Amino acid sequence: MVNPTLFDYIRKIAQKHAKEEDLGGNASTMALRAFLEGCRIKVGFPLNKHYFDKHFKSDHSRVEVIDGLRSIKDYHLSINYYRKDDMFDFRIPRSNRIFLNHDIANNAMDILEPFYRRMHTMDIIALGGTQLPNNFSHFVQTLVRLNGKLSLPEHIHRRVHLESSAFSNSTFYKTQLDILLPRIDSFGMNEREFMDFAQYMEVRKNLGTSYDAKSKYDESYLIRKMFHILHLIDEDDFRLNRISVHTINFHMVCFDRKIWRTGKLSIAKAILVSLQVAGNYTEENFHQIAEDLDLLQFSFPEKIHIFTTKGKMTITKEELVKQPVFSFMYDDKWKCAMGKTVEIKNPTRLRGLGDNISSASLLYQSLTKFDDPSEEVTKELKSTEQEIDL
Repeated sequence: MVNPTLFDYIRKIAQKHAKEEDLGGNASTMALRAFLEGCRIKVGFPLNKHYFDKHFKSDHSRVEVIDGLRSIKDYHLSINYYRKDDMFDFRIPRSNRIFLNHDIANNAMDILEPFYRRMHTMDIIALGGTQLPNNFSHFVQTLVRLNGKLSLPEHIHRRVHLESSAFSNSTFYKTQLDILLPRIDSFGMNEREFMDFAQYMEVRKNLGTSYDAKSKYDESYLIRKMFHILHLIDEDDFRLNRISVHTINFHMVCFDRKIWRTGKLSIAKAILVSLQVAGNYTEENFHQIAEDLDLLQFSFPEKIHIFTTKGKMTITKEELVKQPVFSFMYDDKWKCAMGKTVEIKNPTRLRGLGDNISSASLLYQSLTKFDDPSEEVTKELKSTEQEIDL
């Protein structure tokens, strides 16, 4: 919302009726997922003592708050709506949510300065929450400086993951990618964000593709579009070497097999996390899902046809049921892994679901990797040896 006074008025009303008030945001959600998976993390977002104690268990041995604990100024209002709800004159086809915000601290991005001084201690840098600026000049200056820091010789080897978000202003979205895309290694997004990215890549080539809004739900179309984007990435010789897409029907990750490993493990963990978060399960009680099968929605097509540079693959429904997670080589460089999702019919949580899925997928491709691109040998890294900054 542009008007901060109006937003503050709505926020005060919402707080009286809110079912939940909790820590949110792309970066904080990814950081919490990394913490839950056993990683050591450095957080570059505002975090106060209440949420540090609640979510990160006051664990200073695994969580470094780069700029110290501070008050949180930004609020996001998440308004959920659910499948088969009636809204105005139509019935909701799938569960989702609407966000309202007017950020103050997020726009300033002032924690980046202490973040730069700690980059030398990081293995993976995850960027998120860049979709909510309201000052274009400051936005551009900040991203140019960030890109410059990430591109310094002492940092060029660090893996950078960008988690996409829905920008309300296409100019901001295009500008972010113009500046950061040449430097990032990994890009995570949902189906809508993937379509935005595909359109961005094709407009750069003057292809001028138009999209049907419903195409983002077409599994075969999204797979073909992924392969087309891989070609465009190679044509432009981008550094980007991993793309992760999570949709309501499937998760897919394509990656340079000389750099990343364990595609199937990455997808399997993403599906597991999506069930845990959407169904409000924990590691301790997740076994209860076996008794809750009536709450789940299984969606398996009769066949999936996949056209790679090496030929056509056909995977039947029976094969998918037996092995819902599979991988294949698209060409000599790109390997892809896919998995069919299981949908919670009435999810108890929607906020941060995509960030949890994407970060889990990223972590489980990072924790097991090649020691040397020339060696077909994997090394299992202890999670406590991995430094993640979000």
